[in-house]
Amino acid sequence: MNRLIGVLLLISNYWGVQAQKNVRTFIFGHSLINHEYQVNVTPSQETSVPHWFHFLANEANHNYAVSGQYGFLQQHVNLPPIAQWGFDSVQGAWDSDLESFAAANFTNILLTPSNFEQWQPPTADYYNDTLSPIEATNHIFNWCSQQEDSMTYYLYENWPDMGPYLNNGFPPTQQEWQNYNTYLNGGFHDWFLEYHDSVMNANPNLCIRMIPVGPIISGLLNQAPFNQIPLTTLYEDDAPHGRPTLYFLAAMITYMAMYEEPTPNSYNFMPVQYIDPIVANNYQAATNYIWNELQNFNDSFGNNRVFCQTQSHTNYGTDIQMACDSYTWIDGNVYTSSNNTATHTLINQLGGDSIVTLNLTINHFTTGVDTQIACDSFTWIDGNTYTSSNNNATYILVNQQGCDSVLTLDLTVSETYQNTIDTTICYGSSYATDGNNYTSTGSYTNTYTSVSGCDSVITINLTVQNEINSTITAQGSTLTVGEVGATYQWLDCTNGNVLIQGATNQSYTANNSGEYAVTVSNMHCSSTSDCFELEQISSMLDTPKQVNEIYPNPFNEVLFISVNSPVELSIVDVTGKLIYQKNSQGGLIKIATDSLVEGVYFVKLISDDEEQFVKLIKK
Repeated sequence: MNRLIGVLLLISNYWGVQAQKNVRTFIFGHSLINHEYQVNVTPSQETSVPHWFHFLANEANHNYAVSGQYGFLQQHVNLPPIAQWGFDSVQGAWDSDLESFAAANFTNILLTPSNFEQWQPPTADYYNDTLSPIEATNHIFNWCSQQEDSMTYYLYENWPDMGPYLNNGFPPTQQEWQNYNTYLNGGFHDWFLEYHDSVMNANPNLCIRMIPVGPIISGLLNQAPFNQIPLTTLYEDDAPHGRPTLYFLAAMITYMAMYEEPTPNSYNFMPVQYIDPIVANNYQAATNYIWNELQNFNDSFGNNRVFCQTQSHTNYGTDIQMACDSYTWIDGNVYTSSNNTATHTLINQLGGDSIVTLNLTINHFTTGVDTQIACDSFTWIDGNTYTSSNNNATYILVNQQGCDSVLTLDLTVSETYQNTIDTTICYGSSYATDGNNYTSTGSYTNTYTSVSGCDSVITINLTVQNEINSTITAQGSTLTVGEVGATYQWLDCTNGNVLIQGATNQSYTANNSGEYAVTVSNMHCSSTSDCFELEQISSMLDTPKQVNEIYPNPFNEVLFISVNSPVELSIVDVTGKLIYQKNSQGGLIKIATDSLVEGVYFVKLISDDEEQFVKLIKK
């Protein structure tokens, strides 16, 4: 479960000898040190370096007083200066109307050139002038040293004009911001290095130092968490003038350079409502970063460009760690909760103490349940396909804090329901389901959603029986229905469709005239015919006039018919099938009948356009 999130060890060289306690500064500056005409107005001078410098010095029990004037180097060379600047909360160092510059007892001078002249070397003269930035600075410092011979001189490296890097005005895009910082830490910074070296070489008896405010702020703002601060919280235009957070960071850098010590550990003194919370909440990390940068800001000979005093080295640093559940630090202790107070002392490269403060954030693993409902099968994030319900499979992810997140599957798998219905209906009927009426043979499928949310597939295999042939034909007094191989029941329509007892064959021989019907049934269906009218049944039972005698009746192996006049004679069975046929002019006709099956037969006699029938029975 332990997952190491990140390690960042910041070890800073802290100059152990306490710096000068009383600082009285005169500033030859402009709005990148003291920005009075704000777009976003604040109650006091929160957009000035001296304002925040005062709070830092006061917290550390140091004395700080300041005076200054506006202008660029071309104006500042007009000496003596005047005290133009005053601050609500900061003690003034000089009243130029009442006393001389020498009487103010300044301890240091802070000077900054403009931020738009770095397009040409610092040795080049200003446009339409005979003075270069280096010559102007030497002139100012020489004059100041004649007034007070024990001062320290600081060149304040500001930040360049942002306007040339913006295509559509302020604020910059991410790419424009990147291009701006590339120039700030490249050509712009190189100009200040040449400027500083030239002024130092020209004034070997003065302690002239450089404070790289712009590059340090740039480096801080391009690393986490400070790179999350919106640029509109830091700058308000493309000059670029700053807002309170930017001048606070500039004051921290200037404080450490002048007092030659880190800013105070506590920041309860600050009116933090004007400072971006990322800076306020990471104040110690910002202090460590700035202090390390100042200590490592050296010339090509290894000499520090910032500090003037003799230095002995004690290292201070912060070990920023983030871990899951627990972390074992260099002190051998196991920490199970966040901690920003533990310290440990090492030995640095110079043989002094290296005091490391732990800044530990402990995050914890998390758990969760992934509830899923699926039909038939489900493929989970673990790559497995589950075909049945499961509530014990687990998978490990990484949560937002970088720790394990154990996810448990809660899966319910339901099956797709399938059913087949085989059914038969009679001809002329229909099968109704789901709003449909089916009248022909075929397979019909309907899909529904079951209570579990899965498909319920019903297939109906429908068979429609052929139409029953209920047509009745008559041969004499014998009625025959057309359907073969069924079950039959003859009805007497004349007497209210009463069932005729024993009349359950395909044919029925009536004894009386009248109307008759039949109900025909098979395995699945039944059909009742229309009533069939049978007339003159008595004539069918009399002996025709053409015949003297027909015998025997019932007959068996032979049948004799005595004919007394020309006649067309034929014998048919009850279905109308022709059994025997003969044209006779008269006489006795002998007919062999041994091959006939038992049943009812009819002798049909046709003469002189008259047709008569005689019913015969074979036994």
